[in-house]
Amino acid sequence: MCVGNEMQKLAYQQQDFRNATDAIMKQCEPVLTKMREVYTDAEVPGVIADRHLKQMRLQNHTRGIAGHDVFLKLRVKRAINHNNN
Repeated sequence: MCVGNEMQKLAYQQQDFRNATDAIMKQCEPVLTKMREVYTDAEVPGVIADRHLKQMRLQNHTRGIAGHDVFLKLRVKRAINHNNN
């Protein structure tokens, strides 16, 4: 999905995780908007579509923070290993 693709970009990995996560979510907002259109075209009630998309936004935000944290830990570990060699 959009969030995973955006997280791979180096520019986001060099930012503070909160700023990076916010920027990624803004970048991916058009995808979520399109998903709402698909839901309403399929006659999913707007309240349910909105609730599901809100849940997806929160999950993606959380994953973005967790993923960035894992990435930073890997960078620190590599730096330590590199300095020890």
